[in-house]
Amino acid sequence: MTAAREKGIITMLDHHENFDRGIGALRALGIDTVWEKEIIRSSRDPKVVIPQVRGYQYVFAGGEVWNKEVFDACPEVKMIVRLGVGYDGIDLKAATEAGVPVTFMPGVNAQSVAEHAVALALACARQIPQMNALVHAAERKKAIYATNMISGKTVGIVGCGNIGKAAAKMLSAFGCKILAYDIRRDEAFAEAYGVEYVTLDELLSRSDIVSLHLALMPETRHIIGAENIAKMKDGAILINTSRGGVVDSAALADAVRTGKLGGAGLDVVEDEGGGNPRPGEIFYGLDNVLLTPHVAGATHECFEMMMEHAVEMVRDFKAGKEPKWLLNPDYIKYKK
Repeated sequence: MTAAREKGIITMLDHHENFDRGIGALRALGIDTVWEKEIIRSSRDPKVVIPQVRGYQYVFAGGEVWNKEVFDACPEVKMIVRLGVGYDGIDLKAATEAGVPVTFMPGVNAQSVAEHAVALALACARQIPQMNALVHAAERKKAIYATNMISGKTVGIVGCGNIGKAAAKMLSAFGCKILAYDIRRDEAFAEAYGVEYVTLDELLSRSDIVSLHLALMPETRHIIGAENIAKMKDGAILINTSRGGVVDSAALADAVRTGKLGGAGLDVVEDEGGGNPRPGEIFYGLDNVLLTPHVAGATHECFEMMMEHAVEMVRDFKAGKEPKWLLNPDYIKYKK
């Protein structure tokens, strides 16, 4: 007798990636998987999420909410694989009590995000978008002016985890002096790459470029606000590819507008999400603030790697093994 096939759903936003290979691998495991690209859109409203995910055993999740209400409404769910790093939308206690294992993928997007951070730093320092806009407007003569190298500059990495370390490695290749601030210090890494751990105040006062790689927690919210911006070098550049809430947008916009800071490169802003059609609007018109739409980790290579990890996790789970990067091992006590 043929075993009944199971169902899976991918809830990631559509970044024009291709999950076909991963979907095929899941199908070979007996899991018919669909990709819901547009409706959920990382919604934190259970009423949006529940109708879309009800009836699926395996969920390859984006940033949507998974709380007790969702788990209670979706008793068929056997496993949640977070396709990424942040899992603040998932109530791990509720998942555990529902007997559902939750995995994530630490470091999976480190290279992609670090590369984007460095690209923003280069674009800000060399004013590439501004020159491009002038040339396209047939103002070539106005686009011919001197800018600044990042080679030899001091770069401060705030949050030196997987992504911060990857950025530090790339920037060290430019001959940058790398400062780092983190509550946990990796002395072996620092020695290998010439990184100097310092206090946050020292990092801010010495750095020509400050790159943020922080999780958003109560203690990091608005860590870059008016008080800390005042400690930064005049003309410094701020890069944020972590979470929008770690920067006070009003304070940053004011600092750029007044010339205190030379510019900023932001992949994230604090008012994104929640259906806001104009996130980062406070920076509109400031041509030395470069904005990208939270896509630092969105590379074809990264998405391919995510699905490879996801298939491996599901395969192990179905074989009775503990999947890697399991967030709630106590789920086994409640497993249905």
